Amino acid sequence: MRFELDDPISLAELKAALEDAKPGKATSNHMPVELLEALSENMELLGLLHRLVSDVFKAVFEDGRASPPPSPQPKPSPPGPLPVLPEPAPCSQELIA
Repeated sequence: MRFELDDPISLAELKAALEDAKPGKATSNHMPVELLEALSENMELLGLLHRLVSDVFKAVFEDGRASPPPSPQPKPSPPGPLPVLPEPAPCSQELIA
């Protein structure tokens, strides 16, 4: 088991990930890689980005550790039998004609 995967993301890891990012791509939230790379050129902005990434990591993984997946929800019980409807009344010939 690799416990270092549960460690918080370091500033060096974030910077390395930004350097390895491919231009012309976007993150899952549609943020262009070029914008994130531009942030890495300014240490203050890089620090803010690192703090944001760290906060998201902590929010997703409780206490910085991967939590077990939620237990599956029970399946709803199938509906009961359909009610039996009464037979419709016969139409009189007068209404048809």
